[in-house]
Amino acid sequence: MTRILMILALVFSAVSAFAQSYPEYNSTTVNDYAELLDDASEARVVAQLEALKKDTGIEMTVLTLSRQDMFAPDITLEKFATDLFNE
Repeated sequence: MTRILMILALVFSAVSAFAQSYPEYNSTTVNDYAELLDDASEARVVAQLEALKKDTGIEMTVLTLSRQDMFAPDITLEKFATDLFNE
Protein backbone atom coordinates (compact mmCIF):
# COMPACT_ATOMS: atom_id res chain seq x y z
CA MET A 1 0.00 0.00 0.00
CA THR A 2 2.89 2.34 0.77
CA ARG A 3 4.29 1.77 -2.70
CA ILE A 4 0.92 2.64 -4.24
CA LEU A 5 0.76 5.85 -2.21
CA MET A 6 4.26 6.77 -3.32
CA ILE A 7 3.28 6.14 -6.93
CA LEU A 8 0.15 8.24 -6.48
CA ALA A 9 2.43 11.09 -5.41
CA LEU A 10 3.71 11.20 -9.00
CA VAL A 11 0.32 12.10 -10.42
CA PHE A 12 0.34 13.86 -13.80
CA SER A 13 1.24 17.55 -14.09
CA ALA A 14 1.67 19.85 -17.09
CA VAL A 15 3.93 21.40 -19.69
CA SER A 16 6.11 24.28 -18.58
CA ALA A 17 6.44 27.54 -20.41
CA PHE A 18 9.65 26.21 -21.95
CA ALA A 19 7.85 23.42 -23.85
CA GLN A 20 9.36 20.46 -22.03
CA SER A 21 8.47 17.08 -23.44
CA TYR A 22 6.30 14.88 -21.27
CA PRO A 23 5.10 11.28 -21.49
CA GLU A 24 1.95 10.63 -23.49
CA TYR A 25 -1.21 9.49 -21.75
CA ASN A 26 -1.94 5.87 -22.65
CA SER A 27 -4.64 5.62 -20.01
CA THR A 28 -6.67 7.97 -17.87
CA THR A 29 -5.92 5.84 -14.80
CA VAL A 30 -2.47 4.17 -14.85
CA ASN A 31 0.59 4.86 -17.00
CA ASP A 32 3.29 2.55 -15.65
CA TYR A 33 6.27 3.48 -17.84
CA ALA A 34 8.75 2.28 -15.18
CA GLU A 35 7.02 -1.12 -15.15
CA LEU A 36 6.76 -1.14 -11.36
CA LEU A 37 3.33 -2.77 -11.27
CA ASP A 38 2.56 -6.33 -12.23
CA ASP A 39 -0.72 -6.88 -14.09
CA ALA A 40 -2.67 -7.77 -10.94
CA SER A 41 -1.41 -4.72 -9.04
CA GLU A 42 -2.16 -2.42 -11.96
CA ALA A 43 -5.68 -3.85 -12.22
CA ARG A 44 -6.23 -3.17 -8.50
CA VAL A 45 -5.03 0.42 -8.83
CA VAL A 46 -7.24 0.95 -11.90
CA ALA A 47 -10.24 -0.44 -9.99
CA GLN A 48 -9.51 1.86 -7.03
CA LEU A 49 -9.18 4.91 -9.27
CA GLU A 50 -12.38 4.08 -11.15
CA ALA A 51 -14.21 3.64 -7.83
CA LEU A 52 -12.82 6.97 -6.61
CA LYS A 53 -14.15 8.69 -9.73
CA LYS A 54 -17.54 6.97 -9.49
CA ASP A 55 -17.97 7.64 -5.75
CA THR A 56 -16.59 11.17 -5.52
CA GLY A 57 -16.17 12.55 -9.03
CA ILE A 58 -12.44 12.91 -8.38
CA GLU A 59 -10.28 11.87 -11.32
CA MET A 60 -6.74 10.70 -10.62
CA THR A 61 -4.01 9.34 -12.87
CA VAL A 62 -0.96 7.38 -11.73
CA LEU A 63 2.31 7.80 -13.61
CA THR A 64 5.52 5.90 -12.96
CA LEU A 65 8.79 6.82 -14.65
CA SER A 66 12.20 5.25 -14.28
CA ARG A 67 13.77 8.70 -14.60
CA GLN A 68 12.28 12.19 -14.71
CA ASP A 69 15.33 13.66 -16.44
CA MET A 70 14.43 11.87 -19.68
CA PHE A 71 11.59 14.38 -20.05
CA ALA A 72 12.58 17.46 -18.06
CA PRO A 73 16.20 17.33 -16.87
CA ASP A 74 16.48 20.91 -15.66
CA ILE A 75 13.51 21.23 -13.31
CA THR A 76 12.61 19.88 -9.88
CA LEU A 77 10.33 16.90 -9.42
CA GLU A 78 7.70 19.21 -7.92
CA LYS A 79 7.81 21.53 -10.96
CA PHE A 80 7.73 18.53 -13.30
CA ALA A 81 4.63 17.14 -11.56
CA THR A 82 2.87 20.51 -11.61
CA ASP A 83 3.67 21.13 -15.27
CA LEU A 84 2.60 17.63 -16.30
CA PHE A 85 -0.70 18.04 -14.42
CA ASN A 86 -1.41 21.35 -16.15
CA GLU A 87 -0.77 19.96 -19.64
